Amino acid sequence: MWRGENTSKTLEQCAKGSIGGTLIYAGEKAASYSTTPGIGWAAHGLVAIGSSVRENVAQDYDLFERVAYDLAFMRLSIGSERSNHGSIFQAYALLGPFAGIWANLAQGNSLNWQASLYNGNLIFEATEEQYFRPNDNDEQSYGIANVITIRREGHKYRDGKRADDYHADQEDLARSLEHEQIHAVMYREFGSVDVLLEEWEKYNRLKQRFHLSLGGDLGYAAIVGISTSFPHELRASEWNASNLDHK
Repeated sequence: MWRGENTSKTLEQCAKGSIGGTLIYAGEKAASYSTTPGIGWAAHGLVAIGSSVRENVAQDYDLFERVAYDLAFMRLSIGSERSNHGSIFQAYALLGPFAGIWANLAQGNSLNWQASLYNGNLIFEATEEQYFRPNDNDEQSYGIANVITIRREGHKYRDGKRADDYHADQEDLARSLEHEQIHAVMYREFGSVDVLLEEWEKYNRLKQRFHLSLGGDLGYAAIVGISTSFPHELRASEWNASNLDHK
């Protein structure tokens, strides 16, 4: 309606957008079963297609005119030249996953290649004190963008002191990983906010590259920043993930 469309056109676009929303939800639900072979990749795919549908509708493109998929720290997009920034194929780096990688390496965490290949996103293991966010020392796992950090075994810390030694059993490890996998696929969903920069980025190449690489992360950072004022269990993304969890 903001574009001056009539009511029937607006309702049609809303219906198309709901298709994207349904795919996103299906992907998030699939992520809660990520320890099943191939489900992690399927979850990323469903959320990528659903988010792309929503973005296409918002920009008045055909339903599947452009599809963007996140692979580790890259976003790969295929589409028409008009919808895909002048090229059929685009690949560009994302700031959020790079921040997650740097935070893990700086804290001495190790990349679990097997788990990463198994789930379609980077997964690190922490065995030392996590000093960037002290609250993480009392958690079994946490995520930054689509990068997951999980404690298979090691020590928990509280107030800078070792609180206890523990070894997570397989069931707890699986449940914790599946919960964080929901957050990991949400990163692609939150990236849809970059369509708000659609007009601004058309002016020159520099602004276009800024839009592609940072637009989604700015939206992600804004959502995370707003949510920090709420208790952890009341944050929208946490509430959503907890309700999607497979028990």
